[in-house]
Formats: sequence, structure tokens, C-alpha cells
Amino acid sequence: MWVNSPAVASPIIMVSLSSPCRYVEGEHRPTMRQTKQKDIILRILHEMGDHPTAEEVYAALKPDYPRLSLATVYRNLNLFVEQGKLLKVELPSEPVRYDICLPKHIHAICTDCHAIVDIPAEMTGPLLGQLEDLIGQSSGFAVEDMSILVKGRCQTCQARQQAAAAPAGMSPYTAMADSDAAAAPQAASSPQDPAKS
Repeated sequence: MWVNSPAVASPIIMVSLSSPCRYVEGEHRPTMRQTKQKDIILRILHEMGDHPTAEEVYAALKPDYPRLSLATVYRNLNLFVEQGKLLKVELPSEPVRYDICLPKHIHAICTDCHAIVDIPAEMTGPLLGQLEDLIGQSSGFAVEDMSILVKGRCQTCQARQQAAAAPAGMSPYTAMADSDAAAAPQAASSPQDPAKS
């Protein structure tokens, strides 16, 4: 619903009572442009969902929003972190990434392709809470924030490595099954240590 401001000797100002951008005396009045930019940045973060960098967010938005600047993306991402809407994921020798998954969880990074995988909060949340308690009890240290990073190979890179190692013409799954089958009889037929008998 739109209403006119009180009649004064100035131009008529239209204010939307249902708009989140209503002007309140003494407060900073956000512009529609600022609100729209925040909305599109949050929307693309939810669509991407894969720990993007600021540059990746910018590249995804630039074709549809050519007037958007990289500085605006950085500013809004940092604001969202301050507001608790995003997590900042800082990795050694990597650009800062942003995560929309807010519950406490652990990140796993692939050492081959650098993909970041969230280890589900249902699994890790209680573990992280216990670890915080243990640290507090053993050292008196009050944990304010914790970031645990697991390094390894993602499923895609594992499959790629197995495919490269498979003999020509054999699927990587057949090669895996053959190697598992060959290892099983070997383990069963290996001589037992007499000290253990």
C-alpha cells in the first residue's frame, strides 16, 4: 500500500508501508538498490551452495547484473558474516570462501581438486561441543570459535585416480572388485603368528 507523506512545501514522497525499506527518522535509509544487491547475493549463495569465493559469486552475478562491482560483493559477504548469515571459511594458501551452512560442522578439502565438502552437522556438532568442553576442562581455555579442516581426496578424485589405474578396457569398478577379491584370500591364507596362537 502506498501513501503520500504529509503535505508540505516539498515534493511528494511516496512511502511503501509494506516495504522493508521504510524510512524511520534518525536511521540510515537503505536504498532499494542496496537491498536488491543483498538479496541477489544471498540468493546466488544458496543456489551455488558449494563454498564459493567472492570472485566466484561476482562472476555468477555479473552477466545478469553488469553494474554490480566486486567491491559490493565483498562488502556484502563480510556484512553477512558479521550478521551471522554466512560463515567465512579461511584455508591455508586458498582464497577465502563463504558457507551458507551455519550449524557447527567440519570442512573436508580435497587435496587434488580443492573442493570443500561439509561433514554433516548432525555427525560433527556434538563432537565439536565435546571437544570445546574438553579443551576448557584440560586447559582452562575458553573456546570462542573453532575450525577443523580435514584433508584428503573427494569421491570424484578417488574415482578418477582408480579409473587411471585400471587396465585398458576395464571399468574402475571392476578393477576395484578384482583387487578386493584378490586381497581377501591372501589375508585368509596368511600364516598366523605363533605368538598369537
